Amino acid sequence: MTKKKDSSFLIQGSILAAAGIITKIIGLIYRIPMSNILGEQGNGIYTVAFKIYSVALTLSYSSLPMALSKLVSEKAARGQHKNALKVFIHSSLYAFVLGSLAGGVLWAGADMFEKIYSTDGLARPLRVLAPTTLIVTMLGVFRGFFQGYENMVHTAVSQIIEQIINAAISILACWQLFNAYKGTADQYSFGAAGGTTGTLAGAAAALIFMLLVFMRTYPSLRSKSKLDHSAPEKTSLIYMALTLTVIPIILSQTIYQIGGTIDDIIFSNILKLKGLSKENIISLQGVFGTQYNQIINLPVAIATALSITIIPTIVAECVKRNYKERDKKIRSVLKLCSLIVFPCAAGIAALAEPVMSIIYYNLTEHYHNLASSILVFGCSAVIFYSFSTITTSILQGNNYMTIPVVNAAISLGIHIVLMIAIVFLTDLNIYALVIGDITFPMIIFILNTRYMRTHMKYKINAVDIFVKPLIASVVMADAAYIIFKLMFMLTKSNIISFSVSFIIAVAVYFTMILKTKYFNKDEMFDLPFGRTIIKVLKIR
Repeated sequence: MTKKKDSSFLIQGSILAAAGIITKIIGLIYRIPMSNILGEQGNGIYTVAFKIYSVALTLSYSSLPMALSKLVSEKAARGQHKNALKVFIHSSLYAFVLGSLAGGVLWAGADMFEKIYSTDGLARPLRVLAPTTLIVTMLGVFRGFFQGYENMVHTAVSQIIEQIINAAISILACWQLFNAYKGTADQYSFGAAGGTTGTLAGAAAALIFMLLVFMRTYPSLRSKSKLDHSAPEKTSLIYMALTLTVIPIILSQTIYQIGGTIDDIIFSNILKLKGLSKENIISLQGVFGTQYNQIINLPVAIATALSITIIPTIVAECVKRNYKERDKKIRSVLKLCSLIVFPCAAGIAALAEPVMSIIYYNLTEHYHNLASSILVFGCSAVIFYSFSTITTSILQGNNYMTIPVVNAAISLGIHIVLMIAIVFLTDLNIYALVIGDITFPMIIFILNTRYMRTHMKYKINAVDIFVKPLIASVVMADAAYIIFKLMFMLTKSNIISFSVSFIIAVAVYFTMILKTKYFNKDEMFDLPFGRTIIKVLKIR
């Protein structure tokens, strides 16, 4: 039974991780024509608008799925299904208020944000994103409820639906509005607003899907509730528990999101004082926010999915005081994350130039070289963001709700001082943003692991979890780079050379992982398709 539960836990995480990767790939694909339509200046407006929107979502949506998942999993572990349903109902009301407030601030403050960020045309896309905030917040309640019951499938499907609709509408609306106002001063602003229209449509489609799923599963939930004879929890206690759980998560994630938007303020205002033109500043922000962030965030989606999965399962083990099983699950999710993010970071560094040539073919030579260079320079951000996210969820799952907030605040303070110093005292320009993007999650990860060791008595075995995939990734990256260069000499085709080098690199990496015996037989058994791998390779 334990082995079955472990396997289910990792499979659920893998399903959500796969959905996260699919949605990121779709996002990457649709941003290619969008970025080519908008150009560097339009991408700059779109990027800044989305960073502000991300902060609004953190204050309304981002905390709710995690908080609700934690509370529902606590009730489910105790067999209190009636209270779990009650928590969901009151969370919906809670979400409506939060989403309305956050959306209202975006709508009413759009012109003010345009002035603060010194980005002409920013108000239009922000006003499109205002109602999106409420819709996405309500969507988070449904996702969090099902995640609390350790069902990640509905969330995964809704994410894919959301992104497909988003992609189709974004490209169409962006193209139509950009061309409708082409030649005017507002063409970039309207183009960016068209792009954000897809975000609104995608969120609405996902919410409709989750409503239909909930209506279908409601009779089963009611049946469980009728069998539950536990005392009903007071409504006031539910709201108190929600608030006490939501606030630390909001603060922690707000600090994550606000770091990027503070960087924009520091970057744009200091460089303006140093004499760089507004157009150049916005273009640099566009390269960082589009070409760099889109690639870096692709593998980080895996860590986000695993962090969502680990909270309810850790909460359940803590309720049962089964700390040995908790530690085993923490180790499993850390190893699975390492298995994926290390080769992703190494692969980005090795193949940054062909990736830029294939995906963002419309970039000028200067911005192509710049984007490729900062990807190589900043590839380690993939690793630090992934592990800072997972360790934050581990602490929250163990009821250390305020610790990630404190750690993130310390990191943000160091980050702001570092950013001001680098941008003001050096000519690194866009590299300052990359340095900040690496150091911010790195400090959080260090502080989180320190607290896990001292208070949870859980020490991450660096050799066991990190060293083997790191070595395998370096070998893989060298192979990928050499094979790409050889294939390009023969074919003169980026796509063919990249495809061949990618396939061989994956084969080299997993051969190295198997040779170094990174997973023992029991651990491999728990992985998705683990039994099949054991049978095919005849592992003993």
